[in-house]
Amino acid sequence: IETYPGTDIAPWHGLLAPANTPPAVVERLFAETTRFLEMPATRERFEGAALLPAPSASPAAFTAFIRAEGEKFAAVIQAANIRVE
Repeated sequence: IETYPGTDIAPWHGLLAPANTPPAVVERLFAETTRFLEMPATRERFEGAALLPAPSASPAAFTAFIRAEGEKFAAVIQAANIRVE
């Protein structure tokens, strides 16, 4: 076990675009990135680096995931009284 009991923390990577990117461009980036991540050679290369390609269901789902991560860690930082000096 590499985590502290009761925690749910895992590293993740994602592809982001600027806030005002047109929805059609976001959808195209999503589709092409998903296609790339599903290629056998890509999966093999990622898995060789101990990474598991797991594209989200949609750009909206990834946005919701990022927001949830932000809320989760904001609560952790506040509860632990973490300060940056």
